[in-house]
Amino acid sequence: MDLTTFGSDKPAIASFYGGYRVPVALHEIDGPADAGAGVTKVWRGYLIELPGLTGFEFDRVAASLPPGDYSGERLAVLAEAVRLERKAEYPPIEDYIDGVVKGDDAQVAAYKAKCLAVKAAHPLPS
Repeated sequence: MDLTTFGSDKPAIASFYGGYRVPVALHEIDGPADAGAGVTKVWRGYLIELPGLTGFEFDRVAASLPPGDYSGERLAVLAEAVRLERKAEYPPIEDYIDGVVKGDDAQVAAYKAKCLAVKAAHPLPS
């Protein structure tokens, strides 16, 4: 994956031929000066291509992409995809309640450890 200069407009996630192009790790830098306009700001980052994915599959894959600026409109969807994956893997809440009712600190600690492991395995996009 190569560093790409996108131009003055901030790139967004775009579909292409049954897949998606996702700009990540974006930052604005000084670009070449236009005639008489002085220094122009341009966007720079990486472009990840995810071919042949449905929207739902894209959300699952994109949730595991490295941290970076995902340019807007899908960031909330990506975060929701991560929340759904976490929810499917969390241990049952009854395990926690049972440990609290019995006063079993080890059971409560084990429940918390499992939840933290799920969060670490599925970080929220930034």
